[in-house]
Amino acid sequence: MKNALIIVIGVVVLLGLSVVGGAFYVVGETQQVVIFQFGEPRGESVITAGLKLKLPFIQKARYFDNRSVAQRAGSAIPARRHPRW
Repeated sequence: MKNALIIVIGVVVLLGLSVVGGAFYVVGETQQVVIFQFGEPRGESVITAGLKLKLPFIQKARYFDNRSVAQRAGSAIPARRHPRW
């Protein structure tokens, strides 16, 4: 009886950790993220870097490179900051 209780508690803890782990996403300095809910974009794109929150299993985060988006918009961002040797 005691072993079964330990197993049940372990399974509940693992399921809880997977839900909590799926609720967070990280936006990098050179990224922007669009949140999709059931395949449809939800809200504006997230462009500020940091740890963000979403609904696990319902919302999906799609990452895009912010540098390539800025280059398409016409801004001059150098691809390399050091010379080729």
